[in-house]
Amino acid sequence: MDVERTIAFILEHQAKLSVHQEKAAELHDREMAGIRDQLRRAVELSVREARNERKRRQEADARLQESDSRLEAMIDRIGQKLEGLIDALRHGGNGAH
Repeated sequence: MDVERTIAFILEHQAKLSVHQEKAAELHDREMAGIRDQLRRAVELSVREARNERKRRQEADARLQESDSRLEAMIDRIGQKLEGLIDALRHGGNGAH
């Protein structure tokens, strides 16, 4: 009889262990699915942010180029006026001559 009890105990223990392992595997699968979802979301957000940053930089570059063009035009006008002033000063300056 003790052998039968021992066998029954072992079988019962194996059944409980099997159920426990199955539950642990299910929990592991759910946790891994959650981690995969979080990683996918993080990558998506990273890609979106990288695209937004690239767009912001392109817009900033375009504004900078526009500002550079206006500044160059302004410098050209100032240079022309300065040359005119220098020419005027060389030739008597006040228009009386």
